[in-house]
Amino acid sequence: MNERYFAIVNIEQLERQRLFVANIYGDRSGHLTNRIIVAFDGYDAAIARLKEAGVRHVWTSNRRLYGAIIKDSVISGELKHRTETAETAREVEQDAEVLRDIFGLRAADELKPKEVGGLLKIRRWIADQLIKMAIKLGGM
Repeated sequence: MNERYFAIVNIEQLERQRLFVANIYGDRSGHLTNRIIVAFDGYDAAIARLKEAGVRHVWTSNRRLYGAIIKDSVISGELKHRTETAETAREVEQDAEVLRDIFGLRAADELKPKEVGGLLKIRRWIADQLIKMAIKLGGM
């Protein structure tokens, strides 16, 4: 008889990238047997991945994912409180550096000050131009 799998799944956010995260456990062993962290391609794709992995029951705290799961006839699901599915967020936090490399993301704290400073220079230039125009219009 094939082993049936249980999973804790969510859609997590890392910078601007949404990720589908699934921790899959064996029914017999209760041990973590597989972990999926991929770019989120939609709810149908997420459910297809779970089916491929042999998952038959899931816990999630994402309401939209839960709605898609309960429409499926193969996978059953339970909507849980975020604290009961927090391990998916921990997975993303623990692997954040590697995931940023994989998805080409930069951490917010890695932004260079000169990039932000460039915006300030543009604002100053625009303000100066507006003042010059106001002086010229007022002098007419």
